[in-house]
Amino acid sequence: MKNAVFITYYKGWYEKRLRPIAEILLKSGYKITIITSDYEKRPKKPVFRTYKECMYIKVPYYNKNFSLTRIWSHLYFGKCVNRFIKKNKPDFIYALLPPNNYAKYCLKYKEKNQKVIYFIDIFDLWPESMPLGILNRTPPAWIWSKMRNDSIKAADHVFLECELYKEKLRNVLKEREVSILHLFKEQTCEEKKLIHSYIKRQKEEQKDNLVRIAYLGSINNIIDIDGICRVIKTISIQKKVYIYIIGGGEGKAFFLSALSEIDCEVFDYGEIYDEIEKIKILLVCDYGFNMMKQGVSVGLSMKSIDYFSYGLPIINNIKGDTWRLVNIYGVGVNIDAEFKELPAINHEKVYECFQMFFTQKAYEKKAKIIMDNLIR
Repeated sequence: MKNAVFITYYKGWYEKRLRPIAEILLKSGYKITIITSDYEKRPKKPVFRTYKECMYIKVPYYNKNFSLTRIWSHLYFGKCVNRFIKKNKPDFIYALLPPNNYAKYCLKYKEKNQKVIYFIDIFDLWPESMPLGILNRTPPAWIWSKMRNDSIKAADHVFLECELYKEKLRNVLKEREVSILHLFKEQTCEEKKLIHSYIKRQKEEQKDNLVRIAYLGSINNIIDIDGICRVIKTISIQKKVYIYIIGGGEGKAFFLSALSEIDCEVFDYGEIYDEIEKIKILLVCDYGFNMMKQGVSVGLSMKSIDYFSYGLPIINNIKGDTWRLVNIYGVGVNIDAEFKELPAINHEKVYECFQMFFTQKAYEKKAKIIMDNLIR
């Protein structure tokens, strides 16, 4: 029996991305091991849900996204990965990046064992997705991206989370064949039923002189708070604006302070992890903010998929995949210099787009077609 190892520092990404692919290999006769850390990114605490197929590496915990402790945690995890693959000699490696550092160990193993199948899956670009300005052209950033890029050149196949990454990495990928696998989101029957009832209510309600806009997720250094405030100011000329916030992060105090200085009413619910609670709050809203600082290399955020899963149109400034999705399927409004008002958007149409592209079923169907072609 052949051995396959899946590597992801973030245990949450095993659930959201790797598990369906691992199950495909399992059915193909592979013995599966998942290497992940014992740390949850959101909330920042030890894992609370475990899987028997996972090997959890105890790593140093960190509280701040930009910190030496976080770097040390990633480096420590990479060294543990290196020891594991040297000892267990897998026939198949599937590495989910970032962090990029363990890619260098996978590369060394591949170079010494040419028959090993080596797949790389990139769900985020580091350091490109971070607004570091001139720091992105410094040696540490160059070294971090080089570990990923060198490994890409040796990989048997590359998966990317969005089309934008294909454009950004075109000089590394060159003519290499890649597969685009968008993220997905699971929903329970109870959640689907509740969403349908809220969407029906939205359709029947008379619109008043009020716009309710949600902000969902982490409030960090890549969020375009200035842009969000400019949009609110433009809308508030014509309508009253309510802002519903679900989330936390190091930038939250600044966000709330900025909102307090403009004409809007804020409802801050803090961090909520229960989906039913989130649905009940978000589905009274008309839109959701999906805005990041210029220069951040993100093509399709998990935040936007969350909004779509509730049938909630987005106010978007993210280029690439999301911008095209809004233009083609009418699931929100793209913010540019000409922005003056929000058009009315059918929530049912937004939810249909989610069901078409971002459900677990849609993901598994596409992943199976790709994997069947690659490992037959």
